[in-house]
Amino acid sequence: MCWLRVDDNRIGRLDPTFASQEFDGLAAGLVSQNANPIVRVLAGQLKSGSGDAFIHTYLGNLSAQTRDGIGVPSETEELGVHAVRHFNIPLVTDGYLYADGPTVVITYVAAGAPPATVDEALTEILNNLG
Repeated sequence: MCWLRVDDNRIGRLDPTFASQEFDGLAAGLVSQNANPIVRVLAGQLKSGSGDAFIHTYLGNLSAQTRDGIGVPSETEELGVHAVRHFNIPLVTDGYLYADGPTVVITYVAAGAPPATVDEALTEILNNLG
């Protein structure tokens, strides 16, 4: 199970098998400001299971894809009223995971995006979940 691959510079490619097997409703997009990419987002409702369990499994799978000994450090952060899991794949990318019941949001930060802009974009996305 992998939405965004972390090997061979293929970050950002959607695996259609993953999307169709795991989610009922799904939306993906690129959030930009002044034509500068800020975050890539995948959000949807799981067909079954808990969003929390899903994001823990997702982090484990990301860790398994990294070079030996690298892993994927992560920590919980607060964005407004939302608790998100921030993760970092050293020398590759970082992102955020969010779960609320069956709703899951996977966000990858675009290279060079200012942290305050990323926080604002993600907070806005989470505030507008249906």
